[in-house]
Amino acid sequence: MDDQQIIIRLCGVSKHFPGVKALDDITLDIKEGEILGLVGENGAGKSTLVKILAGVYKKDAGEIFINGEKCVVSSPLDAQGRGLSFIFQERNLSPFLSIQENIFAGRQPVSRFGFINWKALSERTLNLLNLLKLDLAPSTLVNRLSVAQQQIVEIGRALSFNSRVIVMDEPTASISDEETGTLFEIMRQLKNGGVTVIFISHRLVEVMSVTDRIVILRDGLIVGIKETAKTNIDELIKLMVGRDIKEAEKQELIPPKEKLVLSVRELNCPGVLKNISFDLHEGEILGFAGLVGARRTELLRALYGFQGNVSGDIFINDQKVLCSTPVEAMEHGIGYLSEDRKKEGIFPFMSVYKNITIASLKGFTRFGYMNQKLEREKSQELVKALDIKTPSLTTLLFSLSGGNQQKTIIARDLLIKPKIFLLDEPTAGIDVGAKFEIYNILRKLASDGVSIIFVSSELPELLRLCHRIIVMCQGRITGAFTAEDADQEKIMFCATQFE
Repeated sequence: MDDQQIIIRLCGVSKHFPGVKALDDITLDIKEGEILGLVGENGAGKSTLVKILAGVYKKDAGEIFINGEKCVVSSPLDAQGRGLSFIFQERNLSPFLSIQENIFAGRQPVSRFGFINWKALSERTLNLLNLLKLDLAPSTLVNRLSVAQQQIVEIGRALSFNSRVIVMDEPTASISDEETGTLFEIMRQLKNGGVTVIFISHRLVEVMSVTDRIVILRDGLIVGIKETAKTNIDELIKLMVGRDIKEAEKQELIPPKEKLVLSVRELNCPGVLKNISFDLHEGEILGFAGLVGARRTELLRALYGFQGNVSGDIFINDQKVLCSTPVEAMEHGIGYLSEDRKKEGIFPFMSVYKNITIASLKGFTRFGYMNQKLEREKSQELVKALDIKTPSLTTLLFSLSGGNQQKTIIARDLLIKPKIFLLDEPTAGIDVGAKFEIYNILRKLASDGVSIIFVSSELPELLRLCHRIIVMCQGRITGAFTAEDADQEKIMFCATQFE
């Protein structure tokens, strides 16, 4: 490793935003042909650092050297020309174009008459797909690919520019374990070919399994650079959050009450859900486990009135109810946190306090006028209670870290005082410190009598947090366990009971 050439050198790089020092004197050597992990809590500075390398942000101080040449990366196109490519968590492909059209968009080989040379385009694409071991026709439309296959297509596009550095931001957030294994094989293959991979992830087990070195950021500072073979997850967590949070894992849940709050009987939705029946007790955290395609999200959307063509019975406090719209669900005391925070959760260009109060405006209105003083007071109470880190209530939500955005949405639901809280992947894409803060919030809610349905793809999270765990596969319930009886092997067995 010490003999490897330095491909990127950062010297004293700093970046300020109003009221925030996002990066503070970052000095780092990135080596050719290594897989470098970049970890830290949301707001630690990872995204800012990557956007400076990508030419999206301009640094305020410091110097950047690429292949030994001092440079100012002025734009994403400039970064691309210098051999840097970026693959972000949100896909950046055109779904109704083919693989070959996406990879070579704007760069298709043409004949001497100016027409696209489809044969040459297909051959070039096929060479890349073979290199990445993706057995698909170049003419396949992107909207027919799995998320993991789309990521591999993005890697192919990066390689088509002869990129020597590929930055991957949370590439495993929405793919299965098997697909993750395939992605890691490709990353190692790229490394063996001399390509540098910068891997950003909150999943520390994955970071430990695939990287050579790990850079730890906290509050805009590099607080550690560790060789992966010489560190462990506990040390990484302590560096990331500045404290030891292992004790948070050991908290015991208060047993739920016997009172049934929600009963679901024979819930069906053609092609989606099949004969779903379960009970939820007061103060219970009920987990739902399953693989991609288990239809847990569809179940929550059905309970909240989002999913159409649903039959079956739903009882709340022994009363049969109809939740055909989200408004009806809220009237029955149901809160819902969507899996897709960016598309269905936040209003990024509204203030923090407006994001908190937007579902409860009726409570702040009298004679047609808004009581803005009360609106801000209630928002401030929740910001303090949930420890939402924001410069002010009027700060636009998009400028907050992912974990603080998530806590803001939770605050919105708490303001309507739900008796039943539906949470779909509430800790996806947020850092380990924010995860434990959310765990503590949910434990407190459960102890106060709120009943929670908790969907998560992370089995350790379900095992740590839930009183009971129900397992789904292909829209069916295939297993149910108490916290004492559940383990990962049993859950995975039930999650793979395909018809």
